[in-house]
Amino acid sequence: MTIQQRFGVLLGLVAVCATLGFGAVLWTVDLYQRETVAPVIDANRTLRRLNTLAGALDAARGALTDDPGAWTDVARRLRHVADALVDEANTSPGIGVGGLRSLRSTVADAADAVAASVPTDPASVRAAETLIDRAELLAMRIEAQTLDAMEQTTAHGSVLRGQLNSVLLSTLSVVLLILALGVLLVRRWVLAPVNRLRIAAERFADEDYSHRVRSEKDPSEFTQLAEAFNRMIEQLAESRRRQVERERLAAAGAMVRRLAHNIRNPLAGIRSLAELTRLQSPDDSETRELQGRIISTIDRFERWLADLVRAASDPRPAPEPHLVRDWLRDVITPHRAHAEARGVRIDLDVESAPESAVFDGQLLEHALISVLFNAIEASPTGQAVSVRTGVNGARWRLHVLDRGPGIPESDAERVFRPDFTTKPGGHGLGLAAAAQTASRHGGRLYLARPRTTGDGRPGGAEFIFDLPLAPPMMEPEGGGHEPVNEDDGGQHPSH
Repeated sequence: MTIQQRFGVLLGLVAVCATLGFGAVLWTVDLYQRETVAPVIDANRTLRRLNTLAGALDAARGALTDDPGAWTDVARRLRHVADALVDEANTSPGIGVGGLRSLRSTVADAADAVAASVPTDPASVRAAETLIDRAELLAMRIEAQTLDAMEQTTAHGSVLRGQLNSVLLSTLSVVLLILALGVLLVRRWVLAPVNRLRIAAERFADEDYSHRVRSEKDPSEFTQLAEAFNRMIEQLAESRRRQVERERLAAAGAMVRRLAHNIRNPLAGIRSLAELTRLQSPDDSETRELQGRIISTIDRFERWLADLVRAASDPRPAPEPHLVRDWLRDVITPHRAHAEARGVRIDLDVESAPESAVFDGQLLEHALISVLFNAIEASPTGQAVSVRTGVNGARWRLHVLDRGPGIPESDAERVFRPDFTTKPGGHGLGLAAAAQTASRHGGRLYLARPRTTGDGRPGGAEFIFDLPLAPPMMEPEGGGHEPVNEDDGGQHPSH
């Protein structure tokens, strides 16, 4: 649900509350007006009319006795009051319509009798007085009915007020429940996502890159914002990790250059002494031959130091075409003695190797040796480290498989970090530098799926160089833990 839809729901709830509240108030006022106030007003008006009628009847009675000349005016006034009673009967049907009309008729007859009375005819005067008495009696009855109706209306009004109060309280309860629901929805739909983003921003400000904003299943703008925030954190965390790796590798490179400089000085002295001893020895002496071997070994070590310094100083590859099979044999052969000294053999399979590939032989040699030495040290005595190759389209792969205990699944993502090692005294740079070398060749170094033996035990670890035959571009990236389509192996600790 989008933010607009959510606020639409909230506005709808507010509109329902307002409608219920105003509707209940208007209905209550109208009902109370119709059932209580209006009848009382009508009754009061009727009582006033009856009071006026009583005054007119008294005036007519007095005129019949004392003022015969006013009989015409009295009759006219009685007729006027009678007409008013007709209007009262039409507007106040609830308080004796028949009685009011009968009273009007009686008053009209009394008015006619007063107008027709003759002072010299006592019988006509008595007839008029009789009609006046009858009208007064009827007016008193109607007045009593009106007062009874007012009492009933008052009692009904008390009951109605209680009922209306109950209706208003019920309506108020419903309105409060709807408002509480609105507050709950505001907290859930608006305040809670904003609070999660605020907490994530504070954690991020404290350089906690592991925290993630919990996103909702509902595809709202807040969910999109949370996902974008999480992606930003992941990218910044990865950038931070790479920066730390680069700084660590740069520090390691500076250390390598210092060590190489310190090693070269005594090596130069040893070579000079060996050269001097060789020149002073007879041509056929064993000493001359041994000194020549020493000089050759020192020269080879010097070249290796130069390559190491170059790799530490400028890690950008200088790719050249290489015959892959010959290059692999040249790299692996010098290290067989090291493996045999630990009771481990190296099985090299180059049958599936590409004929040639373009890469920096020196940098890739250092990367391969780092992985190979880890495999040799992880393998138990009597086992073999397998080195094999393969081609997949425009790329080739170099597999290094040991028979060691493997790497725990929890460490699979960390083996290529410069700060990770499980070897006592290890520095954690070997696999990180190897992965960087592979990525600078336009490839990658990754850990294959965990291998198991037939009885369910770990079957070792397999690291795979996935490289282009002719890399088009070389960008520095880290290694990773990814499955492949081949029969990949297990994992072992990075050193």
